[in-house]
Amino acid sequence: MDSRELAANPILLVEDNEANQKIAIILLRRLGLSADIASDGKEALDKLSKYKYKLILMDCQMPVMDGFETARSTRKIEAAQGIYTPIIAITALAMPGDRERCLAAGMDDYISKPISRDELDSKIKYWLSEQVYNGLQSQQADQCDLSPINLAPLSSFDEAERIKVIDLFFSDGQILLRQINQGLERRDAQYINGKAEILRSSAKAIGAKALHDVAQALEIAVNKSDFALASEEVRNLEACFEVCRQYYLISRD
Repeated sequence: MDSRELAANPILLVEDNEANQKIAIILLRRLGLSADIASDGKEALDKLSKYKYKLILMDCQMPVMDGFETARSTRKIEAAQGIYTPIIAITALAMPGDRERCLAAGMDDYISKPISRDELDSKIKYWLSEQVYNGLQSQQADQCDLSPINLAPLSSFDEAERIKVIDLFFSDGQILLRQINQGLERRDAQYINGKAEILRSSAKAIGAKALHDVAQALEIAVNKSDFALASEEVRNLEACFEVCRQYYLISRD
C-alpha cells in the first residue's frame, strides 16, 4: 500500500487526552496520513459501526471503556463481518507483560509513549503492507459468514413479509436493549435473561448469528452472576445490533 493509498484511508485514533490527540495527529500528518478521532472506546465502537478504517491506534487507559475492552468488542463484531482492522496499542504503561496483555485483548502490536515518529511509521507501514493486510482479511473471511444477517430462515417469505418481520425485529430489539440495560442497573438476573432470551431467539429467526451468540454470552455471564462481564457483553450486544441494523439499511437501498 503506497503513501497515496494510506492518505486516502483514514486511521482511527482512540485517545481521551486532548494533548496526546494533537501530538498523534501531527505525527500522522507528517507521515502523510489522515485520522479520525474517538475520545473513548464507546465512541470508537460507534464510529466503527458506521465507517471503515484501515487501522486503529488505541490508547489503553481511557474512561467509559478502556482500550482492552474496546479491542475485544471490536474483534467480536468484526468476526460477524468477515473483516479485520489491525489495532496498534499506544500506552504509557511499560511493565513486563503489557505487550502480552494487549495481544490477548485482540490488538496486533504495541507502541509506548512518548510516540516515536520512526517507530510509528514502521509499525503502520508493516500492518498496512499489502501482504500483511490482505492476509489478515483473507484469514478472517475464511473463518466466518461475511453477512451480519443471513436471511435464509426467511426464504419462504415474500419481500413485503420479510421487510415487515425485520423492521419489527429492529423496533422490538431497541426496546429489549433498553430493558436489558435497566435490568443491569438493578442487577436483576432473571429480568436480564428473560429479555436476552427473547432477543437471542429473534436474532436466530432472522439469521443474525453473531447477535444470537453475543446474547447467549450475556446470558452465560448473568447466570454466573458476573455483572462486570455482563456489562461488557451488553455493550457488545448493542454494537453488534447496530452493525446488523446498518447492514440491513444498506442492503435495502
